[in-house]
Amino acid sequence: MSKKKYGSKSKQHNSKQLKDFVLIHIVISNNYTAMKDAFFKGLTYQALVIFRNTIELTELAIGILGDEELHEFYRKTINTKDGEHFQSIKFGTIRKKTEKVFSWIKSLPNNNIDPELWDGYLITRNNLYDSSSRFSHSNFASIYSNAYVTPLANRHMNFKEQVMSNIGGIINQKTKTAISEAIIYESTSYMIFVILLVEKYRLPFKYFNESAMFTTALTKISWDLIGQYIGSVKYHPDL
Repeated sequence: MSKKKYGSKSKQHNSKQLKDFVLIHIVISNNYTAMKDAFFKGLTYQALVIFRNTIELTELAIGILGDEELHEFYRKTINTKDGEHFQSIKFGTIRKKTEKVFSWIKSLPNNNIDPELWDGYLITRNNLYDSSSRFSHSNFASIYSNAYVTPLANRHMNFKEQVMSNIGGIINQKTKTAISEAIIYESTSYMIFVILLVEKYRLPFKYFNESAMFTTALTKISWDLIGQYIGSVKYHPDL
């Protein structure tokens, strides 16, 4: 894939892509905040429902930044009997576009990142999306295993080996695993955002206009969220 073929059509188009990326990133940031709150209440099932949506939005954000055609499709409206509406995009369509974006990144002459990292990212993304989808599609095993759980050891109550009804939420080993997976995905996908912003949009914010201050703020939010996860896991008595 040549750089010319995958380049931007205009500064104006760049600006629109950046503004829409900021909007998506705001929702992603709020999703991670909601996930954190759910995880630390032991509501792992509910957190993973949000995580699936977060993966979809993150991949959409990558596609919006990297692919003008996807951005145009995302912004296109359709006429229905109920009036004009923006259309929804299936994850399969987004995934095809983001994989083209990754191919473009790998082709950059100053790309010093091991190709295995990109392969690892795609494997991780696909596995996490497939596993979290079970929490959105009424999967029996996911519902059963989250309705009755084995809590982690608790210094105040001796119920380590008991299986308990998960009404109100109970932190267990699945919670710990899911938090780790969320951190890995967020930090890796954030790196992809940075590469696209540097390579395609030529930081420092040459074409950002008024979006610059918002994108800078969202950068800090991303790192703060990772810090909150890591810090909370470290000092949370049940994690």
